[in-house]
Amino acid sequence: MDVKGRDRRTSSATEYDPILNRIRTASYTGIPTNNYSVNTKTSPGQWRVYRQRWYILVLFSLVCFDQSVVLNTWSPISDSAKLVFGWNDGTISLLSNWGSITFVGLALVGPWVIQTLGLRVTMIGTAVLVLAGSGLRCITTRTPAATWLIHAGQFLDGLAGIITMSAPPVVSSVWFPPEQRTMATGINVFISYMGYAVAFVIGPLVVTQPSNSTNQTGNLVNGCHTEDNGTDPCFVNMNAEQILKLMYIEAGFAGLLCLAVVLHFPSRPKTPPSLSASTERMDYKASFLAVLGKGQLLLLVLCSGITIGAFGGWGMVLDVSLSPHGIQQVEAGWMGFYMLVSGCCASLFFSWLCDRCSGHMKTILAMLYVGATVSTAWITLMLWHGVIPFSTVSLYVAIILSGLFVNGAVPLFYEMAAEITFPVPEAISSTVLVWSNCFFSGIFLLIPMIPGVGTLWMTWCTLGAFLSSLPLLAFLRGNYQRLRVDQGQQDPVQQGQ
Repeated sequence: MDVKGRDRRTSSATEYDPILNRIRTASYTGIPTNNYSVNTKTSPGQWRVYRQRWYILVLFSLVCFDQSVVLNTWSPISDSAKLVFGWNDGTISLLSNWGSITFVGLALVGPWVIQTLGLRVTMIGTAVLVLAGSGLRCITTRTPAATWLIHAGQFLDGLAGIITMSAPPVVSSVWFPPEQRTMATGINVFISYMGYAVAFVIGPLVVTQPSNSTNQTGNLVNGCHTEDNGTDPCFVNMNAEQILKLMYIEAGFAGLLCLAVVLHFPSRPKTPPSLSASTERMDYKASFLAVLGKGQLLLLVLCSGITIGAFGGWGMVLDVSLSPHGIQQVEAGWMGFYMLVSGCCASLFFSWLCDRCSGHMKTILAMLYVGATVSTAWITLMLWHGVIPFSTVSLYVAIILSGLFVNGAVPLFYEMAAEITFPVPEAISSTVLVWSNCFFSGIFLLIPMIPGVGTLWMTWCTLGAFLSSLPLLAFLRGNYQRLRVDQGQQDPVQQGQ
């Protein structure tokens, strides 16, 4: 165990009570909260951080990673899935949409479970749901049974997403000191989004791309001719076996993570890492009432929802969106991979930058969204009748930049929501934020189920979302209530009285 991160301004036995809006003197031994009761063995005002926090963060992030892989299984191999199971674009979209559907419908369950059962029990249940969901898909590839089982598996994985999408700021707050919280959330976003990226690569690597009339090579693949493989029973059976192999790989990894969580995943450290981590949170009902009354949070939620929802929905059906422009399954998979990797790296960098530049999160967020607007406009005008000359290289660059700007902003949204709503539990603020993302993403992914709707609307919708978000960001005020508590500063409202 290492002892560090003690804030000089909070090392005394005085504590700012953000609920009563006054300074009070207290002993920090046994401070009760709605989530747990802190039982420190140190002198009053002494906070501790543990090396164990990095293990907890990585294991939690890997569960998020696996949940993302399972959820994003079908879009990268959509051509093969259509061939084997007889699906259409609407089915692929619905399978990708189960994460959003379950979150929108059952989002309120997540914070209650975390607050009532604690992180350990919650994460064991989450890991079991991912394992069960991936395991159901391994039973058969024969339709219609396979289609029903795959939908059931995606639904269970979507249930796990209720926790993986709402708990990141909780883990950061419970285990990390103030100067590492945004970075911890950024690491989680990095690893979690890498799950989507890996799915774009591992799927096409394991499952062979069906050829079309413009790409008939006549080569042998595992003893099957690729020519006319859309009707060749040998190739269809081979694709089915490859898909089943992919399901086994994903289920096996889920099993290993489930075992690791059961063996060791404590709910909290023995001693809190900061003053705000030991501060009593509002109860469940009062928290939601408080959230609904915060106009600044609603601005943030709307800005995040329309942009990340639209962009995330488009990313989930990237292969479907680019297929009419001559981009095949494997090529689209690599574009999606690089888009997400760039976003993952950006989330780490900008999280680190926000920790180093406390109080400037809104400025960084605005800069990222200007870049996101420009890059999505670039993509849209390339795909719309070649207003910008179309080329594969140019499309790669534009997609990678869009992923960098958009996904780089995700951890900033999480932490800004926690700052605005403190002392509302972080699980509730993040749930409201992600609910908005999933709601708009769900609407986006339902539209392809409309017959004859096409795909050109997808990039225009995404561009419109980012153009709409810029005025919302302009009205957003930087409010860092949690940070002020950790720095021992009084609320500006109270200072003015």
